[in-house]
Amino acid sequence: MDKLEKYSQLERAALQLDALIQAEADKLSAGDRPEPELPTASPGSDVFFTTSVLGMNAISHVIEDQAMTMGQAVRFYASFQKFSRVQPQQARYRQLLAAHIPVYLFGIADAPLWEDPCLKPVTLSSPTRPGQPSLTHNWFVVLNNPQFVSMALVGRELPNSTKPLHAPDKLLYRNFEGFWTYDKAVIGQVVEILDDYIKRRNV
Repeated sequence: MDKLEKYSQLERAALQLDALIQAEADKLSAGDRPEPELPTASPGSDVFFTTSVLGMNAISHVIEDQAMTMGQAVRFYASFQKFSRVQPQQARYRQLLAAHIPVYLFGIADAPLWEDPCLKPVTLSSPTRPGQPSLTHNWFVVLNNPQFVSMALVGRELPNSTKPLHAPDKLLYRNFEGFWTYDKAVIGQVVEILDDYIKRRNV
């Protein structure tokens, strides 16, 4: 029996992404997870890390900047977890869209997005029970161009038991573990998971 069979098709996407993250984590012991540097390694290398929102933003910007130079052959995927978190990055994403790159933005629809023919919102549903698998727990930025260069950042938000119950959504309470990679095989798996999610979400 498929171990994922008890989960819905949409929940499976989150479990599959988490399985990829865990596979990268298993390559390093917990004590060997550094604060990440900006991606400078050669294609095919992976880095696994635990970092803050600021670290995730820094790596995301490197991938976004690369996509802006590449033009229409690129597909681009990004999860902000909530659409309200897109607002501070809107200028960057307008630049991406100006290059006629299809941009798939994933998030809970707690705020409107602007209109653009290349902007493809993918609405996530809030979990309805504790521990429910959900892409709302993931942060990913994926540039997919198998003929040239692909890059991906994939992370999951870590639970924070020290966060006050009614604390505002501030950066200091949020940390992630995950990986960035140029490995086209790994990126292909991520893209397959996300494309399948989009297809099933739109059924």
